[in-house]
Amino acid sequence: MKPSEEANDLLGDMLIGVTNFFRDREAFEALERHVLSALMGSGLEKPKRDEVRIWSAGCSTGEEAYSLAILCTEHQKLETNPVKVQVFATDIDERAIATGRAGQYPEAILTDVPPTRLRQYFVKDAQQYKVRKEIREKSSLPSTACCPIRHFLRST
Repeated sequence: MKPSEEANDLLGDMLIGVTNFFRDREAFEALERHVLSALMGSGLEKPKRDEVRIWSAGCSTGEEAYSLAILCTEHQKLETNPVKVQVFATDIDERAIATGRAGQYPEAILTDVPPTRLRQYFVKDAQQYKVRKEIREKSSLPSTACCPIRHFLRST
């Protein structure tokens, strides 16, 4: 085994790939109730910005990023003048990001995703659920080889 392969294997062993959709329910509920209205506008009021960018650092296989995109999509549906939303998700584990980019998850997500959200934002495909295109288009899970922060910080 080459030294670079050993280093990659060691890094893979050290990474913690624990993630779920809406993993910290209290945090996601607080985000939904208190943060999104202020960030994206509330009701009939015109939002203070045209676009909202959210960075999900250390996102592993993308469940957190897609959860954020789902919450934002639900909030957009309530708005008269919805802002554009882009969720950028990064992780140092290229294998995890590749899984997230594919947007396909096992049936085990049934324990994390409420049935209404499952119907609205996922498509059943054999033994897996695929994140719908509408949500994947709002979520960017770039390769660790590029510098995703420059996309996040670009001026409007």
